[in-house]
Amino acid sequence: MLGFSLDPADDATLKRFAAHYDLRFPIVRANDDLLRVYGRPQSVPTTMLFGRNGDRVWSMSGTANDVIVEADVAALVRGETVKVTRTGTS
Repeated sequence: MLGFSLDPADDATLKRFAAHYDLRFPIVRANDDLLRVYGRPQSVPTTMLFGRNGDRVWSMSGTANDVIVEADVAALVRGETVKVTRTGTS
């Protein structure tokens, strides 16, 4: 799991944000290279799930449901195919 910040926030602000929301994954500043590889989200927040081969499995605009994300990640770790039926996915 990796978070991209699209805001011009400094390190202290990003750390406070992560602490406030109890985020347990790194947040990095998005730059042109990252956005070229992963795509620029249409809205914030956006969650993107990628498979082992690096292909995007799905993306979801808005706040992601932890249960859905955890279930899909667990399925991918087990080597299973994730059925894409998410609202707002691509």
